[in-house]
Amino acid sequence: MINGLLQKGLMLIALGIIGVPLSASMDSTQVFAGDNQAMVLKPSPLPRKQMMRETLSWNPHHDTQGLFPFRWGKLMSPVSSRGTVASGFMLSNESKGFHVRFDNPYKLKTVSFPRKNYMAKVRSRSIGMELGYYSHPSLHRNIYVLGNTQWKYQARKHWNYSLTLGAGYSRTFLNNPTYKLKDGEFHRVPLAGYNYLALQMGTAAGYRIKGGASVYMGYSILSLAPYNWFFIPRKQLQLGLSVPASVFTKRATRNLPK
Repeated sequence: MINGLLQKGLMLIALGIIGVPLSASMDSTQVFAGDNQAMVLKPSPLPRKQMMRETLSWNPHHDTQGLFPFRWGKLMSPVSSRGTVASGFMLSNESKGFHVRFDNPYKLKTVSFPRKNYMAKVRSRSIGMELGYYSHPSLHRNIYVLGNTQWKYQARKHWNYSLTLGAGYSRTFLNNPTYKLKDGEFHRVPLAGYNYLALQMGTAAGYRIKGGASVYMGYSILSLAPYNWFFIPRKQLQLGLSVPASVFTKRATRNLPK
């Protein structure tokens, strides 16, 4: 009887010793499985911000995203699809006119904010061209063409700011009839005027609206040299609209050779 009780007690002790590791291993397996399940189901947190730098090609072959793609084959456009086209009115004292400018970016730094619904902050460096015209009621009419470079900053809200420097050619046409003496007779000079070196420096502030377009107000100084052996600065107030160049380059990028 005593021996029977001892045998039963030893058997219970043995079962307890064997059961503890089994239960522990089962528990650990369940925890491990639970951890794995949690790791699979838990999404990774979004970064606070992401930054990307781009340098665009000077001579793109299959698209219009680079700088100055001057090819007209297959309706290739000289305006970069990553750039902007701006047009507006100019006011300067008694003068009134307009200007049209396109800017092709070649350096871009973009900072986006995945966690919040912010617009991306974009810093760009561009090269472009500007055509301008103004008329003074008593002096002359002036047409100028400039090559310019632009630094632009697009804030994460709607505002953007730019600084532009340009240099080029200016041709004035005198308003009053001009005559010259030749062989003792006066002859009227057609399209009388003067040629100048044009220098421009300006800044602008824009407010972004739908579709990437912006309304802007700018202030610039256009200098003509040599003007009476020196240069004459003309202060200009500019009001206009800037739109993405992709609006005009969609057709140009179709059916291009691969």
